[in-house]
Amino acid sequence: MMLVRRAFAAAGGLVAGEDLPVEAYPWFLDYYREHKLDYTYAYEGVLEALAALRELHDAPGGRAEPWPS
Repeated sequence: MMLVRRAFAAAGGLVAGEDLPVEAYPWFLDYYREHKLDYTYAYEGVLEALAALRELHDAPGGRAEPWPS
C-alpha cells in the first residue's frame, strides 16, 4: 500500500486522505502478480553455482547426512 501511495505522491496527484490508493491497490497487486517476472533473470553463473552447491550438499559428508555425535 505504501508503494502505491508513494507512486501517486511522486506523480503529484495525491492529496492525503484520498480513496484513490485504496482503490488502486487491488489493481496493482493483480498486475504485479501477473508481471513480476517479466524482466527477472538469474545473473550469469548463478544457476551453475546453485547446481555445484546442491552437489556438495548431497555428497557424502554433506549437510544431507546427520551431524556426527
